[in-house]
Amino acid sequence: EEPAEEEPAEEFSVEEERRDAEGNILVPRMDPTLYNIFSNEVSDHLQVIKDSISESDKEILVSEEMVRAMHTLAGSARMAAAEEVADIGGALDKFIHKLQEQQTALNQGEIQVLLDGIVQVEKVIEAVGDERMEMPDVSEYQQRLNELLRGFDAEAAMDKPRPEAIAADVDPDLVQLFVEEADDILAFLETTVHTWESSPYDGSVVAELHRSLHTLKGGARLARFDGIGTLSHILETVSIDIAEKRIEATHHTFEVIHQAFDRLVNMVGMAKDGLNAPLPDDIVVKLENLSVTEEARSAEEVTVSVQPEQQDMELVEVFLEEGDEILAAGQGVLQRWIEAPDNIDLIVEMQRALHTLKGGARMAGFWTIGNLGHALETLLIEVLEGRLSTGAEFFDVLESSYDHLGDMLNNAKNGRAVDEADDILKMLESLKKGEKVEIPLQKQKSAVEAAITQALEEKKEIAPEPAEEIQAKPVAQSEVVRVKADLLDDLVNYAGEISIYRARTEQQVSGFRSHLEEMDQTVSRLSDQLRKLEIETEAQILFRHEREHEANGVDDFDPLELDRFSQIQQVSRAIAETLNDINSITDFMDLLARDAETLLLQQSRVNTELQEGLVHSRMVPFSNLVPRMRRVVRQTCQELDKEAQIKIIGAQGEMDRTVLERITAPLEHMLRNAIAHGIEAPDKRAKVNKDRSGTLSVTLTREGPDIVIKVADDGGGINHEAIRAKAQALGWMKQDDYLSDSEVAQFILETGFSTAEAVTQIAGRGVGMDVVNNEIKQLGGTLHIQSEQGKGTEFTIRLPFTLAINHALLVNAAEETYAIPLSSIDGVVRLTHEQLKEFYGDKGASSYEYAGQFYQVINMSALLGIGTPLLPGVGKRAPVVLVQTGDHRFALQVDGLLGSREIVVKAVGPQISSIPGVMGATILGNGSVVLILDIGALSRISLSGGVESLKEVKESDDEITSFTAMVVDDSITVRRVGARLLERNGFDVVTAKDGVDAITVLQERIPDIMLLDIEMPRMDGFELATHMKNDDRLKDIPIIMITSRTGEKHRERAKRIGVEHYLGKPYQENELLQKILELLRITPKESD
Repeated sequence: EEPAEEEPAEEFSVEEERRDAEGNILVPRMDPTLYNIFSNEVSDHLQVIKDSISESDKEILVSEEMVRAMHTLAGSARMAAAEEVADIGGALDKFIHKLQEQQTALNQGEIQVLLDGIVQVEKVIEAVGDERMEMPDVSEYQQRLNELLRGFDAEAAMDKPRPEAIAADVDPDLVQLFVEEADDILAFLETTVHTWESSPYDGSVVAELHRSLHTLKGGARLARFDGIGTLSHILETVSIDIAEKRIEATHHTFEVIHQAFDRLVNMVGMAKDGLNAPLPDDIVVKLENLSVTEEARSAEEVTVSVQPEQQDMELVEVFLEEGDEILAAGQGVLQRWIEAPDNIDLIVEMQRALHTLKGGARMAGFWTIGNLGHALETLLIEVLEGRLSTGAEFFDVLESSYDHLGDMLNNAKNGRAVDEADDILKMLESLKKGEKVEIPLQKQKSAVEAAITQALEEKKEIAPEPAEEIQAKPVAQSEVVRVKADLLDDLVNYAGEISIYRARTEQQVSGFRSHLEEMDQTVSRLSDQLRKLEIETEAQILFRHEREHEANGVDDFDPLELDRFSQIQQVSRAIAETLNDINSITDFMDLLARDAETLLLQQSRVNTELQEGLVHSRMVPFSNLVPRMRRVVRQTCQELDKEAQIKIIGAQGEMDRTVLERITAPLEHMLRNAIAHGIEAPDKRAKVNKDRSGTLSVTLTREGPDIVIKVADDGGGINHEAIRAKAQALGWMKQDDYLSDSEVAQFILETGFSTAEAVTQIAGRGVGMDVVNNEIKQLGGTLHIQSEQGKGTEFTIRLPFTLAINHALLVNAAEETYAIPLSSIDGVVRLTHEQLKEFYGDKGASSYEYAGQFYQVINMSALLGIGTPLLPGVGKRAPVVLVQTGDHRFALQVDGLLGSREIVVKAVGPQISSIPGVMGATILGNGSVVLILDIGALSRISLSGGVESLKEVKESDDEITSFTAMVVDDSITVRRVGARLLERNGFDVVTAKDGVDAITVLQERIPDIMLLDIEMPRMDGFELATHMKNDDRLKDIPIIMITSRTGEKHRERAKRIGVEHYLGKPYQENELLQKILELLRITPKESD
């Protein structure tokens, strides 16, 4: 029967179950197939160690092969769930590492401990494979190992070198320079390391890191801080090894690197205190073992990993996108469940989402994510079936689990290893057993760092659906096309470029139409002249015929009756036919122009719909950020041992995806700062009669073209005096400088500025708010700070609603063109010289009333600080744009209006974006670049007293006002010649092609003098002059009539109408200019 009993040991099946002596079925400790793989692998690793210590003819050192073999054995045991093997293997792994750190030959006692350990592992392996055997007791051996390990630690503590005082022969100035430079370098390195962790193989990031570490190393060695120099050199080497993939860029690797950088910060801190810190051997050993550690981890994944060797990348992409949506929805449901713990529907909804996540993860090959999802799903089923109760501890663990799921998804997205969530799984198991659960702080810290890293350095695609929609439409079926975000951005930009080209085409068609009208009038004039010519020639022929008839006395046929024409008649007839051909061509061109205008109108409509569709496709709900912000607040509070809750107002609003992505990092940094610097500790809050738990609020609103985000806290507020003192110490302001609290608060946006007494992982280095401010400026936004000591602080961020397309009004100010977004404009009015003079005379205290609202009048040139602000001439009107921003309204006097345009907002560089009041630029149809003004920022400058008084300008206004002349003639040539003459002599010139056109122009602008022709279509010069002299508004305008009709009859009629002077064509330019100056009662010097 012996062979019959041994057979199942080799091949176990359900039909041939093993039983004990009493006949009870024995359950295998491990799946037989997995056991065969696992036991063979363990045997191989043990054999490597045996071979290494069996060479008795020479000294035995701990080799890399021994370390790798034991580490892989312990890791494989964990993966195979062989906890007994893992426990003893882990202890042996630590023992071998300690032996390796000694760098000395093994003695006989140490060799015997290793041999005994091998025997113990072999016994445990045998028992794991045979459930009939009792598991051997290895506690005595483990206790022996632990005592040896404690001995190693005690020796290391005794041997640990202590910091020494800086040598007396080192130049103190050199030390001071190094310490200041090291602070700046370490602050820069902290940000760079986070970027590097997100993109470990990015050559540019590694180059920056290498350069900074090299500088730190050189400075340290020059100042005789050898420990800092050596550690910097080792980190420099590690960065190169990771970039060249000799060391794997895993979470463990960067955890060690972060420890090394923290130790560097401590060493520089000791240098400030006059101490020279020794090289930290424990950190050096960890850094030097990185390659060994990661190679061993690779071996684990190859041999015992239950993940498939190859993943379907299409499935992976789909899962990662779906996973974000499910996780965001789940966190939203979890928050609602916390607020309503008795709502069973929310539990069912979470359980269903976790089931979907688990299935998708396993399908895509992410078994570790699937395992955690399964564990959470099982936990919720326990709650649903009444076997497990909820409470504060339960929800804390659930939130930590969701946070860890987010970390695992991020690792999967970035191509990093997705390790098993052992700690989280143990906590979930403890919850089910009713045991007390403690969330490890180190894990929380790592999670915070991962969140910070991802937020600051990654461009993460935001999920397109809010949590509410996912739970409301669980079975919605629709066709979905996945488009890369970069491609979508390019399409929006291309749509904007089409708008620019269409605008240029519209300008050209408009110009073509204008020339067609001029051509039509010219042809009409030529037709009249030809008709007169024909009448004259026929009259001459008839007159000649009558004379010949009288002389000859013969009654003959009329020459015209015999079609006898003179040569001039034949030429005039030919010209008339050519004129008819020109008319036909003109009509055809007019038809083509109308078709082009119609097509442009249709294209404009389609292009607008295309732009709106593309812009809408870029919009994502702000609520997508809510779980992330809650997580940052929760984890930061756990680290700092503070209490705070966050309120989100207006989360249903939508933002441009690009804007939302880029503002995510600044928002999270501001939340962390609010907790670190603003919210007080619970006991301190209680002493000042505040709730123990602080309150953070994030409010999203829409104001015209802006998205306004307010981040507020009810903490202690900003210490303005501390900021003043720090700014004075840095030389940024003098002691006698007076700056308001609002201005002083702006110093916290400067690089390296910090008033923190201690540096932590959360804040205190002075790096962050400057990055936040720069990022907001790059988006065309502004950051405003308001704070009250003891009551809290509020940060107000204003951002453009979209970075794509907008509509704007083009205005002139100080001979420059600017664009004002239409969404911030209430209207446009025209105010007289006297009205504006009254407003400015009272320094803007009076307000202009429009539609029941009051607007403060401001000159645009003065507001921009460019050119000389001018009032219109006496009796003239100036355009005034009425704008609203927030709760304030302003009437901006501009020099001219150019009409509204559809513009494409283009980002500007940091040099221009740093100028207050500039939100971007656009390209007009003619190719010129125009700045887009941020009226909100400009108005805030005005409110803060940044606009100079216009009193001096106003008093000298009459002396510098130029004169305007109007030239009215149906001939293009005459209009152009007259306009050039007047412009050369300092006049502003407006033109009109006939009387009707002149009346239209006079509605908008009243000239100082008019040059008028007589013979014009639609309304001649006499009719126009009569109209003007009978109009009280126009009767005082001097008129000089310039015409080819120089007869006394025409002169007398002009005189009766009231025309001031009469000139014939051609005229002498000097004579005309002299007469204009006489009529305007100015000297030639004034006209210049």
